Amino acid sequence: SSGINAEYGYHKDAFTCLAWHISNNTSMIAVGTIESSAKDTRGEVRLFEYSEVKHEWVYKEVIAKTFNGKVHDVAFAPNPGRSFHTLAIASGDLQIIDFKITENRRVKLVRQDQNKVVEDQNKVEVWKLSWSTLGTTLCTTGDDGLVKLWKNNSRWQCTEAIKWNGTPA
Repeated sequence: SSGINAEYGYHKDAFTCLAWHISNNTSMIAVGTIESSAKDTRGEVRLFEYSEVKHEWVYKEVIAKTFNGKVHDVAFAPNPGRSFHTLAIASGDLQIIDFKITENRRVKLVRQDQNKVVEDQNKVEVWKLSWSTLGTTLCTTGDDGLVKLWKNNSRWQCTEAIKWNGTPA
C-alpha cells in the first residue's frame, strides 16, 4: 500500500500540519513534516492524492522543503477558474508554490518566477496562513506579532501589516 499510513505509519511525530483541497478533478492533502537531527531541523511538504481506482490516498511527491525549521502550516488557495493549484507554506519563512496535476497524474511546478516572496519582507518565522475567498490575498501571522496581507504583483508582497491592537504597523 502506498497511502499515508504506509508512507509514515512508523513515525509518531512526523506530521506537523495538513490542508485539504478538493476540486472538480482531484482531491489532495498537503502534509507538513519535521525532521530533526543533531545539526538542524528541516521540514517538507508532501502531497497525497486520493485515488478513486484504489480507494486510498496515494503519495505523489515532496513539493517543498524548508531548510530553516519545521513546517508550521500549509494552506491551499481557492482556485476558481484557475488551471493550477496554489499552496502557501509557513515555516522559517513564507513559501508559495503553484503546481498542476498532469494527465498522467504527475506534479508539475508552474509559474515559479511569479511566486517569489519579496525577500526583505520575508525575514520572520511564519506560523499561520489563511487565504481570501478568491485566493488572491494571503493573510499570515508570525514572530513579529503582525498580521500581514500579501498580494501578487509579479512577486508576492506584503501590502498591509496590522498590529495586535488593530493599528497599522
